[in-house]
Amino acid sequence: MSQLRPGDLVECVNNSPVLKQSRTMPELDRLYTVELVRRSGDGDSVRLVELTPDCHRGGSCRCGTCGWDGRRFRLIYRPHPKKLAMFTELLRVSERPRFVTECS
Repeated sequence: MSQLRPGDLVECVNNSPVLKQSRTMPELDRLYTVELVRRSGDGDSVRLVELTPDCHRGGSCRCGTCGWDGRRFRLIYRPHPKKLAMFTELLRVSERPRFVTECS
């Protein structure tokens, strides 16, 4: 099973079409948001929020079952906001104005 989940931020690491009818492909090194992940054959099919894939029957997919192989994408780690709270607080504290005294 893929480590990708809906809402994950991913980077495209392979944009080479496998089938000749694949005209719409994600751009290499671009970031996308995962809309849906489903089992397909020996891997996972990934739908993206920003891009609609071509249907295997022709034209753009309207049924929601077409997607790209999950191995084409690399998960971009984004820590949970609660884990970042301590660092956010440190930044907030360091933004307070500091008083500087002049030396002669």
